[in-house]
Amino acid sequence: MDKLSQDNGFRLSSRVKTTILEYLGPPWPYFLQIFLAEIKNRQDRENIKSTPESIKRIYHEHMVFGPKNKYLSHMFGRLREIFPSDELRLGRAVLKECAQKPAGITRSDIQRIHRRIIKDDMLRDEEQMGYVMDVLKHDGYLIQDIYGEQKIRFFFNMLRDYWKKTHPAWPNVRKKPFSLCYQNMAGGPYSFSIILTKSFTPSMMRLNSIV
Repeated sequence: MDKLSQDNGFRLSSRVKTTILEYLGPPWPYFLQIFLAEIKNRQDRENIKSTPESIKRIYHEHMVFGPKNKYLSHMFGRLREIFPSDELRLGRAVLKECAQKPAGITRSDIQRIHRRIIKDDMLRDEEQMGYVMDVLKHDGYLIQDIYGEQKIRFFFNMLRDYWKKTHPAWPNVRKKPFSLCYQNMAGGPYSFSIILTKSFTPSMMRLNSIV
């Protein structure tokens, strides 16, 4: 990092270098070069010294969603090219879960995702999920620990943060239900209290007579 920054005509403090590594994770040369180039551009344009706060802003505004970095949007879009429909749903669900859990997900998490996406036991195929996981790891989306629980997580932080922004977690329950009111043929008003969840079905509606 020191060599790259010096070659570009600027120096970084120890605090700034630590912050860069905290956000970037493993310092892959390609992304490190992009990051340092953005830092240099900001310094030249704004004529300010880099700080941990400015590094955070550069990371989120120019690295994760910057116009120069086409790699992340390409990785996002190419899932449609490598998976048919069922495998695509599984792959996206796994990646969304990993994005919400930076430390990684376990095999039991993957099995739970599989049961949620493919609800019919007769149609759920372990080989199908195994294939999806193999492709996601082979193509640079995910990496698996070789020790302990052998958790699976995103291959690099920028892709994880990109996925987290584009696939936010679904809230389990809305804080406040909403009500609907209608007049029936006999003239008696009723109110419906509905709590929306991701797995909402009509059977979850509660009918309350207010006559």
